Amino acid sequence: MISRFRPTPSGDLHCGHAWVALHNWEIAHHCGDPFVLIGDDLTYNFQYLETGNFSFELGMARIAEDLAWLGMKPDEVVWSSMNAEAHAAAAERIGVKPMSRNQRRDADLGTHVIASPGSTSAVLPVDAYSPWLTMCRVVDDHLAGVQGFFRGADLVGERQLYDDLARRLRYVPPAQGYLPLLYREAEVNGRKESKSFGAVNIRQLRAAGYEPHQIIQTLRWCAEVSTRDRREGVMVPPGYLETEAVRWHPHNVNEVRFAAAPEWTPPPVVEPVQYPSDNWAEEHKRIMRERLGRGQ
Repeated sequence: MISRFRPTPSGDLHCGHAWVALHNWEIAHHCGDPFVLIGDDLTYNFQYLETGNFSFELGMARIAEDLAWLGMKPDEVVWSSMNAEAHAAAAERIGVKPMSRNQRRDADLGTHVIASPGSTSAVLPVDAYSPWLTMCRVVDDHLAGVQGFFRGADLVGERQLYDDLARRLRYVPPAQGYLPLLYREAEVNGRKESKSFGAVNIRQLRAAGYEPHQIIQTLRWCAEVSTRDRREGVMVPPGYLETEAVRWHPHNVNEVRFAAAPEWTPPPVVEPVQYPSDNWAEEHKRIMRERLGRGQ
């Protein structure tokens, strides 16, 4: 299965990146198929990420070097802008309006929030992905022959849009897998491992004395423990994969799965948000039951 890893190189590869890249490299490697590194220079340029960061070319070179050091050398490296003509043709074919660099608000990716219609205080998550950028990803993957890929769970909101655009272009959508996010257990507010928050990167761990297998084995161990303990993400305990000292843990499935797990506490029950339309729906059901002679 041809797979890919698609970073936006505004910073060096960190453990969260390595965790996603590992899954993509493995599914390609185990099938004897190519592992493709696709540089997202479209998002990079639209969001003006070069300001205060690496140039795109340097960032991609550093990411490719870090992946190779970890044992996940890409078989092919491409940039999204190399497919500019194919992007334009696809946009015209399905009626997607191309973006200009001045449309920065449309380049924002991720989750936004809006006020709930039933309350002025509650908020609802709303995925705000640009159809143009998503379509470019679809085209890039198709031209690279990508058959499946893993991403972080925070990007799951783009899945339906991605699949819809792929089908409108008469492509077979690749299989998509979404991985629990990597967290530092001691991080404030449980923020995910992110370059935006100064995550420890692979180059810093390498300089501190870590070997590639130590990083990968520790990430696997963290995933096993987090699954056993029913954690929401992949939690990295304090002191592990940090630069102050080389501290890692080998991956041993039996050791983790047959160890005594802490007692599980069920999450608190959250009352569903009530909307005005719910009351009308119930009233309509009542009227219909009466008309059908079924009483209340």
